[in-house]
Amino acid sequence: MKHAFLIMAHANWSLLKRLLKKLDFVDSNIYLHIDAKAEISREQLEDIKEVCNFAVFHMVPRKKVMCVGGGYSQIDCELSLLKEAIRDNNDYFHFMSGNDYLLVSEEEFKAFFYKNQGKEFIGFSRDGFAEQERQRYQVYHFLQEKVGRNKTGIYWIEKVLVKLQMKCMIDRTKRFRSMKYEIGSNWCSLTNEFVEYLLSKENMIKRMFNYTYCCDESFVQTIFVNSSFNNNNYKGVLGNSIENIQNVRAIDWKRGKPYTYEHSDYKELIESKNIFVRKVNNDTPEREKLLDLLDKRKD
Repeated sequence: MKHAFLIMAHANWSLLKRLLKKLDFVDSNIYLHIDAKAEISREQLEDIKEVCNFAVFHMVPRKKVMCVGGGYSQIDCELSLLKEAIRDNNDYFHFMSGNDYLLVSEEEFKAFFYKNQGKEFIGFSRDGFAEQERQRYQVYHFLQEKVGRNKTGIYWIEKVLVKLQMKCMIDRTKRFRSMKYEIGSNWCSLTNEFVEYLLSKENMIKRMFNYTYCCDESFVQTIFVNSSFNNNNYKGVLGNSIENIQNVRAIDWKRGKPYTYEHSDYKELIESKNIFVRKVNNDTPEREKLLDLLDKRKD
């Protein structure tokens, strides 16, 4: 079984190198996209390319990705990674950021996906959340990729444009009356079959999700639930204290946006039965210790 790791990174090259080393499996492909806005020297880039000894490393052409608000550039980047990876007959496609890591050894990773082969690993928000957040996709968010993190003039112009559309009862979803919208995490693991289906819907995805707020958290889920793959998602199990959700990624939105795991979280992470963790860092000794412990599980 061949695995494709699709990594989107924008900073912290020492952590990225560590992640690449962790994913350096036989019979796997690594596809790396580095945000075109990121500052990285030629020497750092060459250093990154030299990390892998067993996995086949692919550098995907760089694009500007506006992460704040999850604009369409994020979807465009994800589709580019999938198009690159689908050529190599991979069985599974795993989306990861440069701040993700594996919680299991190579052997455990391969055994888990072999046991559950054919399943999709897509995370969904709680029931009714998509309807509650309807404004995300009902109206046009024309300026979302220009807003940024600070409440500048563009932010307030965007707010006014959204309110005007709501007053005028604009509903762009009318074009897709038969479609059910869903929301969840954009970090997922997908089969070759579903990836082929997803890519066949690229034109529809552009029409449905361009100018949609946080569209990267909707497009996979929405296409999935409106397809024949709908009953094929992994159900998830409950570990000791961290929820093992459908995308088998430990992500904590209660303690952060999301929370960065510490050395003290090691035991509960391992007992959670998840495969990936989001997110980690190596910017403090405590966080470095967590990575050291996870690396020892490789032995």
